[in-house]
Amino acid sequence: MKPAISLSEIKQCLLLVATALLLNACALDLSGSNQPSPAKESFSTRVTDNGTKLFIYQLELPTPNNGASKVDRRHYERTGLPKDYYFKRHITSRIDSRLKQKITTTGFCKTGFIELDRIIGKTSASIRGECKEGQAVY
Repeated sequence: MKPAISLSEIKQCLLLVATALLLNACALDLSGSNQPSPAKESFSTRVTDNGTKLFIYQLELPTPNNGASKVDRRHYERTGLPKDYYFKRHITSRIDSRLKQKITTTGFCKTGFIELDRIIGKTSASIRGECKEGQAVY
């Protein structure tokens, strides 16, 4: 009785699997360019003639092609909250912490600021504010 699979056939199969794995590994993008691009930010300031100090902080978010992570999707499914709820909560937290860091590093608003306007979109977010120390008297 002849064995079902010969040693030669096993070697061919292993060679085929090894070749497929090698080709797959070569096709992976190890440079990291598949990762979402980092957020871009800008911080514009203006001091008016009467001493009012204004700023606009803008954050350009990575493009939506990176999508929500699997954990985020499971969160949506588990909580039943709208997808935008978790996204906006995350982005709001992110822009708040980055603005606080920018204000601290630039020293622009030494005694804090009042938020005048906030816009959170899918690809960008911005906060417009007025420093307390240069605040106009109304």
